[in-house]
Amino acid sequence: MRTAWTLAAALLLSLSARAGGREDAVEILRRLDTRTPEALERASRALAALGPAAMDDLFALVGPEAAGPQDEALARSFRLQPRSELQAFFGGFTRAALAPERIDPALLVLREAGSPRELARCLELSGPGEAEPRAALVAALAGICARDPAACDQALGLARSAPPGAADALVRGLAEACSGPAAGALVHLAQERPGLAALALSCLLAEAERLPRPADPDLLAVLREQLAREDHPAAQELLLLAGRLEDDESVPLLIKRLGGSRAELRANALWSLQRITGLGLGPDVQAWSLWFQEELSWWKDRAPAVLQLLHGDDAGAQRRALGELGQRFWHRQQIAGELCEFLAHARAEGARIACGLLARLGCAAAIPTLQARLEDEDPGVQESARKALASLAGKKIPSRAVGLAGVPRGGPAR
Repeated sequence: MRTAWTLAAALLLSLSARAGGREDAVEILRRLDTRTPEALERASRALAALGPAAMDDLFALVGPEAAGPQDEALARSFRLQPRSELQAFFGGFTRAALAPERIDPALLVLREAGSPRELARCLELSGPGEAEPRAALVAALAGICARDPAACDQALGLARSAPPGAADALVRGLAEACSGPAAGALVHLAQERPGLAALALSCLLAEAERLPRPADPDLLAVLREQLAREDHPAAQELLLLAGRLEDDESVPLLIKRLGGSRAELRANALWSLQRITGLGLGPDVQAWSLWFQEELSWWKDRAPAVLQLLHGDDAGAQRRALGELGQRFWHRQQIAGELCEFLAHARAEGARIACGLLARLGCAAAIPTLQARLEDEDPGVQESARKALASLAGKKIPSRAVGLAGVPRGGPAR
């Protein structure tokens, strides 16, 4: 690492006496590695140090296919240029000014350095009449929206009135941004422009596992409002989104849909109910209704007292509380949070039980708390924590594990 930094510093000093241009950029790319994220970042900084005057030369070096680590380093270098200089440079990114083979390189640079105001420029570069939005366009829109939350509102505003091709690209770009603000923009777009509802929610569904957890409550509330509409044009996607995002509050609506007349909607409602609760109940609406009434009653009448016992000092009372919590299948994230708080200071017996319950609940948020008990002085607690982590991650955990590299961001699939 130190050697690479020294090389970069020496190279830049040697170049400082010359006007930074294409030859200097070629030399930097020749001398610096771009195969790792750290090396890529160093290369982009070295290229950016050539200054705004070199931007034309840097752009000219981006290959026509705009792919590969060197193109990435060149595109990233634009991020570090002064915003005023960059906006002036982007003024030349038009279909009239660029040769067709320079469209994708321009979109790559916009992906890495564009601001919300460049969203419309991205759409103009791609041009009308394309049956499918080009991948570089979608990636550029996604990159801008992922980098700046304000771009998601800008994209929503554009998509409200954009022609079909541009609207399609904006929807796909928002979905690929995989952020809370982007998801919110898609949900509002589905609400405000019904003709795009199926596409917007389908794209959101495809990326739902990668969204930050827990999902934004306001986002879930808007989805439930749309789910309550029996004639919604994207009813299938809404039903599946409730499960993918593990929205506990959608359970009553899902049970209602389970009794509907359309077989495909019943199937989606059942999948989401099973995903949210972890229960293996079949398509019997009555069975789900009875279960849900029991859950409502428990949360209203028993939950406060049980949680008080769990966090008290009486070991016997804690075991009884754990036994009751082990029978709950609704609000699993909330129960997992209470169990994690308990596990952080629990004695051996209670800790072993809590580890087992966390494994059954399947909530990835429990992983850090379980990891902390891997080095417990009690071998039984170590083994229970290891088994729970293996269950959540779908892999064996070594006895002195300190991390779980393979756990998906949205939690393990169930």
